Amino acid sequence: MTVEHVDWLERWREGRTPFHMDRINPWLERFAHHLDLGPGRRVLVPLCGMSLDLGYLARQGGRVMGVDLAEEALRRFLERQPRKIARQERGDAIFLLAAPYTLVAADIMTMTREQFGMFDAIWDRAALVALPQACHAAYVGLLLSLLKPEGRILMVSIEYDTALMDGPPFSLPAQEIKDLFRGSGQVEVLAEQEVDADEPIRVNHNLPWVKESVFLIAARDQ
Repeated sequence: MTVEHVDWLERWREGRTPFHMDRINPWLERFAHHLDLGPGRRVLVPLCGMSLDLGYLARQGGRVMGVDLAEEALRRFLERQPRKIARQERGDAIFLLAAPYTLVAADIMTMTREQFGMFDAIWDRAALVALPQACHAAYVGLLLSLLKPEGRILMVSIEYDTALMDGPPFSLPAQEIKDLFRGSGQVEVLAEQEVDADEPIRVNHNLPWVKESVFLIAARDQ
């Protein structure tokens, strides 16, 4: 287990989670229709924590799989749901099953198509920007390997002055997202907007500006 993994688990155990949004992500509410969710369609949420977005996606009809290293985070989400939870250990992964949710405590980078299947949609609100640059190409390759041919990825990135903050979350301008998917994915910028001054990322890190960008990504062969 890496130092970063240990720090992440300790944050959840100690309740040091200022990054958690106690509301549904506004970008998801605005653009979820692009994911074409409905009964039986599978949606993956990498590094999901205890995000309320999981519930929103389920209410759109999706069969939701959330993946996070911290089992504590996944349990906290499910404790809000009036459902019985079944816990299964499969290799290094722990599955918490409570239909329509399948929440998996595991290292996202160990996921395989054979073990987890493929997905109609992927919602990445803060996963790519949480990973160090050395992991970006492998992570993008992983997402594309898990995406069905007609599937879609909805992704949010942030950009800020890297002279003032190193991350995580890491600054990823729109061009870097396009470069990461170049040759293997079609990238469309849906929106760009400066983050409000009272948002935690600006307040906690004293950043004069932060820009969010929203992308819709499809496999290149569509």
